[in-house]
Amino acid sequence: MDESFLKASEEIGRNFNLIQGAGGNTSFKNDDSMFIKASGYKLKDSLQKDIFVKVNLKKLRESIKQNLKNPLEDTWDKSLGKRPSMETNMHAILPNKYIFHTHCLNTISLLVQNQCQFKISKIFNDLKYKIIQYKTPGIPLANEIKKVLKEDKPEIIFLSNHGLVVCADDIDTALNLTYLVSKKLDFPIRESKKENLKKLNKIASGTCFRPTRYNNAHELAFSEHTIKIASSGSLYPDHVVFLGRRTFVINTKNELEEIIKNSTIEQKLPLVIVPHAGILVPENISYEAEELVLALSKIVAKIPNNSKINYLSLNDELQLEKSNSENYRLSLNSRI
Repeated sequence: MDESFLKASEEIGRNFNLIQGAGGNTSFKNDDSMFIKASGYKLKDSLQKDIFVKVNLKKLRESIKQNLKNPLEDTWDKSLGKRPSMETNMHAILPNKYIFHTHCLNTISLLVQNQCQFKISKIFNDLKYKIIQYKTPGIPLANEIKKVLKEDKPEIIFLSNHGLVVCADDIDTALNLTYLVSKKLDFPIRESKKENLKKLNKIASGTCFRPTRYNNAHELAFSEHTIKIASSGSLYPDHVVFLGRRTFVINTKNELEEIIKNSTIEQKLPLVIVPHAGILVPENISYEAEELVLALSKIVAKIPNNSKINYLSLNDELQLEKSNSENYRLSLNSRI
C-alpha cells in the first residue's frame, strides 16, 4: 500500500470540514488494481487500521462498460469481511490515479443553493471543473459522471447536493486541489449565540431526547433563516441517512412528547430544533449521526439569507433509505 496515499487519506479524514464520520472516500489505481476505502470505515483510521479494499479494476471497468446490473460483483475478495465503498464505480471510471471524494462542508453549503452554477463559474473560472446534477450515490451517480467524461476530463467535480471530487495523478495535487476548493468557498458564518441548556433540559427531561453534545451545533436554532432551511427538507445524502428525512421545530415539552408518541419502530427519532435555545437529539443517536448534526449547522450557517435552496426530492430520499449500501454502512456504525 502506498504510504503517502495513506497519510493523505488520514489527513483529510481528520479534517472535520472535509470528512464527517465514515463519509467520503479515497482511492488510487495501480495497473489493473484499485485500492479504495471500505464502506462504513473512516478515513481518519487510514494509518491505524486496514480500511482499504483491493478491487480488480480491469474487470470492474469491463463490467461497467457492459452495463451489468452489479458491476462490482466478484471484483474483490469477500473473505476479508469488507466491501468496497458504494462510490467504487465512480472512482473506477475516472481516469486519474488518485481520486479524493470529500463531503466538504464549505462546498456543500454552496452546492445546495439555486445559484451555485453561476457562483462556481465566477470563483473557479481558471480551473477544469464540471458540475454534476444530483443522482443517488452508487451506480446512478457513476452513470451521470460517465456522460461528462465523453467530452471532458475535469480535475474538479462538484456533485450537486453531495460533495466534492478531485482527480489527480499525484498526491500533492489531489490534496492541494481539495484544500483550494474548500478555502475558496470558506465564506463567513453568522455571529454565534449561546445555547439555553436550562430550557433544553427542561423540555427533554423524562424523554428519550437530550441536548446535542456539540455546543456549536446549537447555533442552528438562533436564526429564523437557518431554522427554516434545516426544517424544510433534506440537503444531501448523509443528512437523510444519518438524521432522517424530517427535522422538527418545537417550543414545548408537550410538542416533543407528541413527536415521540407518533414515531414508529421503523422510523428514526428526528432531530429537533428549539428556537432560541438549541438542538435536541435522541439519546441513542450514534456518534457518527451526531457529527452530522454539527455538520448540518455549519453548512446552513454559511448560506446567505436571500438564497433559494435545492432540496432532495421525496424520491431521492426514499432511494437513499432503501439503499442496501447505505443500510450496510449504517449497520457498521456500532462496530467500527
